[in-house]
Amino acid sequence: ILLEGEKGTGKTAMPRYIAALANLPYYRVNQDGVGGTADQLLGKFILKNGQTDWINGVIPDAITDGYMLVLDEISATKPEVLFSLYGLLDEEQRLSLLDHPDKLTIKPNHWSRIIATTNPRFGTEHYAGVKTINPALRDRFTSIKVGYMSKEQEIDFVCRTTGADSEIVASLVKVAGLVRYDLAEKEGRAISFSPRLVANLAKISREMPVFLAASTIIPSIMSIEDAESILQIMTGESSLRGEVSSSARTRGRR
Repeated sequence: ILLEGEKGTGKTAMPRYIAALANLPYYRVNQDGVGGTADQLLGKFILKNGQTDWINGVIPDAITDGYMLVLDEISATKPEVLFSLYGLLDEEQRLSLLDHPDKLTIKPNHWSRIIATTNPRFGTEHYAGVKTINPALRDRFTSIKVGYMSKEQEIDFVCRTTGADSEIVASLVKVAGLVRYDLAEKEGRAISFSPRLVANLAKISREMPVFLAASTIIPSIMSIEDAESILQIMTGESSLRGEVSSSARTRGRR
């Protein structure tokens, strides 16, 4: 399965939850060049007692032991790993370890599952380190689009997990929706306002003005232009105007 969606839509949380329901062991690999090297994923030789021994990587062990294996951001996977996955993901369902001294071929356990995730909408232009998924690899997956929660679901989720004021949460969710659909979809800008960011701001709002928190946090995680657009939307949200005024007074005292 290939789960395609923006940051914060639950692409990695969903498989973990399903694995828990199915009582399957779960392992997630971040394809970031550190957690996704060929040695770590496929296997390597090590020097032991004066001899070289082969040890399996994450993928051979996971498919042998029946894990639910999540390859997070598969479009950033290194080519040497991708090519090894082809045989595992097609009709043959065999993982060939070409660097193994016996050219070992592994048949996956019946219970093993492989789920990949990717950020699709804005592609390689906006996501650093991400490459276009090879069509030969994409054809081996069943693709599922993962969207954001509905407004009502997100408000309920954030209120329950943070204990923040429901009016503040509703305002933050409204701002997030405007960012996701007006700025991102209509203007084609790669701006993400994830439920995680909504929850973080809501949690902080219990201790300090939310607009002040947003003015500090948002510019640190995106471009100045995008941050200014989001903060401008926040100032236009009526239920946050008190927060904006309070933030301005706080900055004036400082």
